[in-house]
Amino acid sequence: MALLVSRRPSLVLLATLFLVGGLTAARAFTATDGSDGEEEAPPPAANTENAALFLRLGLGADVLSAAGVASGEVPDMASAIYAAVAGAQTSLADLDQSYAAQRTDVDRLRRKVRSGLASAQEVEDLASAKTALAAAESSRDAHLDGLRAAALAEVDATTQAKLAQVWANRTWNSLPVEFLVEERTEAEWVLLRDDLDAERIAADEGTSCPSASATHLAECRADSSVSTAKVNLDSYLAGVQTAWNGAVQ
Repeated sequence: MALLVSRRPSLVLLATLFLVGGLTAARAFTATDGSDGEEEAPPPAANTENAALFLRLGLGADVLSAAGVASGEVPDMASAIYAAVAGAQTSLADLDQSYAAQRTDVDRLRRKVRSGLASAQEVEDLASAKTALAAAESSRDAHLDGLRAAALAEVDATTQAKLAQVWANRTWNSLPVEFLVEERTEAEWVLLRDDLDAERIAADEGTSCPSASATHLAECRADSSVSTAKVNLDSYLAGVQTAWNGAVQ
């Protein structure tokens, strides 16, 4: 299958891939063929430029599994993204390049202004450069939003809502993905993060998790949306990851 984007290096895409491409590789999951119930580890995530784009869209195999996307739906979602890319007037590589150029210009002028050595014209240029940067970012975001919308149109409304919620919670994507299917306040996210840290530290040290943290985590995991997402991950990630890998080649 052809690459989605230009062969010119895209630093943003590559950085995204290296940062999040390995999130699911270390887990073991239940086999989905119903044969013997033995656990089956998902294959490693594919390392391609297309894979980086899917991760950038928040559509990694772990997210798709948690939201209830079946392995058979992955090729349709991928095809929708490919079609949207092919029909776009501007490539993502060009949009990334434009954003990077504007970012560099803003940073250069900002340093000059902060140094106190900027001319009156350079001060005016900084304001214009900030406007241009915002426009470049908006154009790129609109392009990515269009690709996401094309993919989500291939699944039902319930699954769309779950994927949208995970995307809305993406600033917390260092936490296990099953927790991202729920809306939380900032304080609730911080408490969940801290309790997960406490649980991890206790496990590393061979001690008991503090009772307050253990109780809170048990309550969070018992939430129907979270528990369903966890079951989906345990049951279907191996198959979804395999389909995903094939779709992003």
